[in-house]
Amino acid sequence: MREPHGPTPQQPLSDTSLHRLPNKLWLYRKKRDLGQKQVAYLMGLKSVADISRYERSEKYPSLINAISLELALNTPVSSLFPELTSRLHHAMMLRRERLVNKSKPLS
Repeated sequence: MREPHGPTPQQPLSDTSLHRLPNKLWLYRKKRDLGQKQVAYLMGLKSVADISRYERSEKYPSLINAISLELALNTPVSSLFPELTSRLHHAMMLRRERLVNKSKPLS
């Protein structure tokens, strides 16, 4: 069974384990007193459909749109997507540990 804070070494992160993780887009958009239309406009999008999907965790933004969200909301991407950031960080730390252990000589 997967740990609450991320995968075990035997259970690496997969696309399905990252699906629909909550984010803070709505919260930061409201803090900035912006509507979805305004954020879409700032990002150069033609409609609010993607903004709505991102906020409901139905879709992850592309790298370009993630950076655009960061700029539009004046908030780091890692703060906009803290759950995703935490899961990715945990998985990376596990992989780093395995790399270090692989490089140690056997006694």
